[in-house]
Amino acid sequence: MTPKTFQAADGKQTLTVWSYMGEDPSLVALKDQFLETHPDVEVEFVAVPINSFGPKLVAAAAQGEGPDVIVGNPVADFSLTAAGGTYADITEQVEQSDNVAQLADQALWRDDDGRVLALQWRYNVLGLWFNRTILDEYGLEAPETIDELDAALDVIANDGKYQGITLGADPTLQSTWALMQWLLPEGVNYCNLDSPRTVEVLDMINSWRLEGAMPADISTVSVNIAFQRFLAGDTAFVEGGSWELRNLMAADPDFEVGTAPMPGGRDGSGISFAGESVAVGAFADHPDLAWEFIDTAFMSEAGQLTTFELIGAIPTRDDVRADPRVGEHPISGPFVTQLDPANLRPWPDNVRTLDAQTDLGVVFSNMLAGALTPAEAAEQGLERVQTAFERGNGGC
Repeated sequence: MTPKTFQAADGKQTLTVWSYMGEDPSLVALKDQFLETHPDVEVEFVAVPINSFGPKLVAAAAQGEGPDVIVGNPVADFSLTAAGGTYADITEQVEQSDNVAQLADQALWRDDDGRVLALQWRYNVLGLWFNRTILDEYGLEAPETIDELDAALDVIANDGKYQGITLGADPTLQSTWALMQWLLPEGVNYCNLDSPRTVEVLDMINSWRLEGAMPADISTVSVNIAFQRFLAGDTAFVEGGSWELRNLMAADPDFEVGTAPMPGGRDGSGISFAGESVAVGAFADHPDLAWEFIDTAFMSEAGQLTTFELIGAIPTRDDVRADPRVGEHPISGPFVTQLDPANLRPWPDNVRTLDAQTDLGVVFSNMLAGALTPAEAAEQGLERVQTAFERGNGGC
């Protein structure tokens, strides 16, 4: 079936927005901003579980159906959903948009023919949060390298008064993202998990559990729960997201909090961002209006600042990230610093990326549950990722 072309529509219109976040506060705020100038429009959010989001979009497109606006998870789903014909081509609209002109190329999601199909709306970035009060007690500074962090954890664990570090390690794709931030600075990505450094990194993380620097139940802890535990005040470090700024402000803890970029390794600094993209559905009922919603709400300066202030997610517009309210913020500043293009590492380009990420998260969690040695986890992780990619388009 042929996607609808961009054209204006008259009268009362309802925009249908599919996302895996439900009525996220920032989505609601952007909707309300948009409706102030579009009183005859209704915006309806449809929540789809994250693990079935991409497949459901592809299945809908195969029937010539789908939402007006897609708020997706491109680092996991873009290869699948682009191949499945779920997006409208917005290249022409992008070229004419002053708002989109503020995006770096990494925020433009293109297909193999170079057509722009989706725009990164917000960056979610993992960094190292720390309890400055605990570090001061031991005369420690925020670590700049993995070796410095490892040494600091030895000091804290040997004393036994505080928990050293916590992170997301439940059997999900989010724990894979957490794991990769330790592998990337060592030069390891999905495409070279057979590197001996993979075992070394897994052994280091596992040693934190064995030596008491990490909670014994770490294999059940999600990224978000890890941060909630950090807010209790008895943990020195947590690998946490930029979006936790919202929870920090709500909790108003009685200790001093600091943030730092993820520690560097032998390959220097290296991270991979996540976050949501926005796109016009290939079979949108109101494609012209859907683009207007994206351009004037999600991509506007006001919209990106609103998203940051409500959620703490890092803006994708270069000018908004440079705004002192974002780039010089005492908490968000280090997260912004990490988005230097020289630090960014690519995500796999494979229609089975989500499967690979999910499987690797299960293996990582099993290791931290004590069911696998680091060597066994490295071997199983490599095998599962390779199997998923072979079932996809074969590329990494």
